[in-house]
Amino acid sequence: KSTTGFTSDKSAQFAATATSIPDPVGSYGVIMTGGQSNMDQHFGSLSQTAEGRSYQKIIDGVTTGLGRSPGDITIINGATGGSAAEYRARPSWFPTGWWINTVTNADGPMLTAWIAKYNALPANTNVIGVIWAQGEADVTANSADVNTSTPAMYKVALEAIFARMRAVVGNLNLKIWIQPLAISYWNYGANGLDIIGNIYEAYRDQQIAVASEQDNTYIGAWKPNITYDSFVQEYDGSTPIAGRIHYTPAEYHALATQLGQSIGSNADQINVRPAWASLRSPTNLTAAFDASNNITATWDAR
Repeated sequence: KSTTGFTSDKSAQFAATATSIPDPVGSYGVIMTGGQSNMDQHFGSLSQTAEGRSYQKIIDGVTTGLGRSPGDITIINGATGGSAAEYRARPSWFPTGWWINTVTNADGPMLTAWIAKYNALPANTNVIGVIWAQGEADVTANSADVNTSTPAMYKVALEAIFARMRAVVGNLNLKIWIQPLAISYWNYGANGLDIIGNIYEAYRDQQIAVASEQDNTYIGAWKPNITYDSFVQEYDGSTPIAGRIHYTPAEYHALATQLGQSIGSNADQINVRPAWASLRSPTNLTAAFDASNNITATWDAR
């Protein structure tokens, strides 16, 4: 298989499942994807609008940016909802939902399936790049009742997965574009609370670090603003699910448009982090009573 592409030089807990889109291989090449449900749903019903599903916006942006014609570029969905990057972070309800074991250096079922999709491509297929969106499962595994994942472990897993993808494709300069983690709102009151934002922040920082340290890994898209209404309410049967992690159709389309433009113009979004992703949790929080039983709270801003 050919991976010439274009010049590469850089100077959850709940998983909705998408239906695979049976696109033929484009005459110029393909984009492959990996990760979990917030990648998968670019192909799924959660991104459905009158315009279609949001993966088409990625294709359109890359096609325009590279000056190609419709049909020249297609996209292959290799993401699986609910999957963790690292074996030890795999969900209990999805024991095969992991990409790599960094202790044994073994490919997981998700990476094996991704490799099978690559191997099924026709000979001489040009792989333009990979889009990765994932991390909610690993964040969940960091919680106190599970505690089988750490941000450092997640970073090592990302590095190992990306190295394996490049090795399989046979291009050590293969471009990988990350759609970073957002946050998770929980349904308390009218607007919800971002009660584990500090954990999402820690794992998102690892994604940014990998993109910063690797010459051919990029941040492909940021959500400019995030509110409670950026995410959909989902249900397990008739029971509302507490955590909101999946975007509305409009949000998926906005992210897909930005991803397509970034890949098509070879632009890295790492230095245009929006305000919500730049906030940092305070440290050294203390509280004290005075003689009148007033409470004074202090903390160090970050």
